[in-house]
Amino acid sequence: MKTNPCAAKPRTRYTDEYKKQVLVQAERDGVRATATALKLKPEQIYAWRQAARRKGQTTEEVQLQQVELLRLKREVAQLSEENAFLKKAAAYFAKAPK
Repeated sequence: MKTNPCAAKPRTRYTDEYKKQVLVQAERDGVRATATALKLKPEQIYAWRQAARRKGQTTEEVQLQQVELLRLKREVAQLSEENAFLKKAAAYFAKAPK
């Protein structure tokens, strides 16, 4: 019986503890060297690192970022209105007879 080389391999599930150990080793030895030593893809280690960073953010930090984002959006809207007004005023004074 021949096996199909294109057949899907079962996904390997790694524990959170294993991922933490891999990330520590990758920090010490480098991602590529760690991936080669553990027979993992470097992209997988990068994805784990990014997920760990996202997970590391506290709820308070996320809320502060959202508040700052809303404040900046309000400021952009206000400045856009002021800019539009100044453009109209400049056009009016440019057309006015001297």
